[in-house]
Amino acid sequence: MKKHLKSTPTDHDSRTEIFRQLWSAISVDSGFSQSTFEFNIEDDKVRQRTSTFHSKVLCVTDGDNGHYCGVYVFDEKNLIEKGEYAYGNDICFGVWTPIGSVGFEGTWDVYSVSPNASEVDPVNTLSISPEPVYSWRSASYRVESRPWYLDAVCIAGCRPPSKSRLYRDPVTEDMIESYLAKLVDHGDVFVVILGAFHPHP
Repeated sequence: MKKHLKSTPTDHDSRTEIFRQLWSAISVDSGFSQSTFEFNIEDDKVRQRTSTFHSKVLCVTDGDNGHYCGVYVFDEKNLIEKGEYAYGNDICFGVWTPIGSVGFEGTWDVYSVSPNASEVDPVNTLSISPEPVYSWRSASYRVESRPWYLDAVCIAGCRPPSKSRLYRDPVTEDMIESYLAKLVDHGDVFVVILGAFHPHP
C-alpha cells in the first residue's frame, strides 16, 4: 500500500489500486458494510442514498510523508460547473499531495467515480477519472497537524476504531467527528479515517 499511496499524485494505476482497496472495504467488509453505507450505482454516477456522511467515507494516510487520499462525497455538479468546493452525495476520490518535504503547501485533487460496465468483479465495477475534476491548492494545510491525525497517533496498536475529538472541516468550517484506526501492512503503519459525521446532539 505504501508504494501506491506515494504514487497516487502522479500514477493513475496507483490511484485506481488504492481506490479499489478502500471501496472493497466499504462495500464488502462486514465491519463497514452496505448496512452502514448504502449507495446507488446509476448510469454515470455513484451516490450515497442518504446523507450519512458529511465528507469523508474512508481515507488513509501514511502520516510521516503527508500523503493522504480517500473516498469522499461531493456535489460533483458544483465542482465541475461552478468550480465551487461543496460536499454532497456523489462518490469521488480525493488525493492530497504535499509539495516539498517541509511546510504546509500542497494540492487537493478530486477525481470522479463512475460505473465501469466492462468489469465483472463486483468490487471492480467502478473506475476513477484519469484527470481531476477539481483541484484546490493550500498553503496552510498539513495532514500531520489535523486533529484527527493527532488523535490517531495516540492509539496504541491495532485496536478497534475509536472516535476522534470534534474538529473543524478546513473548507466548510463545519464541526465534524470521525472514527480512527491504525492499519499495519507489511510492517508499515497507516492511519485510517472512517467517515466524517455531524455530531449527534
